[in-house]
Amino acid sequence: MAGTALAKSKTIVPGEAEDPETYFGFVRLFVLCRAGDGAISVQRVAEDLAHRGLVVGTRSVAQLVRGLERKGCLAPDESGSGQQRHKVYCATEQGRLAIEHAQGKLRRLLTTLGDKPRQRPRPAA
Repeated sequence: MAGTALAKSKTIVPGEAEDPETYFGFVRLFVLCRAGDGAISVQRVAEDLAHRGLVVGTRSVAQLVRGLERKGCLAPDESGSGQQRHKVYCATEQGRLAIEHAQGKLRRLLTTLGDKPRQRPRPAA
């Protein structure tokens, strides 16, 4: 369901693969990394992603954040006071370990991809 919401809200750049599940994995890693740097809010994550060219709705980000919270990777905290309160999230120790693990795998994958010459698909005749 979350992948569907992401598919409806992402900006498609010409020439890019249009697989929302690929983007969803990147967004999950992005959220974890940002939370590892400090407290994040759903709204701020959506704004950061849009600034980087990937438009993801706050509902999709909230679903993803809740999933990471259920897995024990993020911990919620209330910020502000009175009516200005909003929930922020920080990476837990388990979340930081997940970041390190994912970064290592991503480096190996990108190294492997960089070793192979890229071939463009041939147009259909």
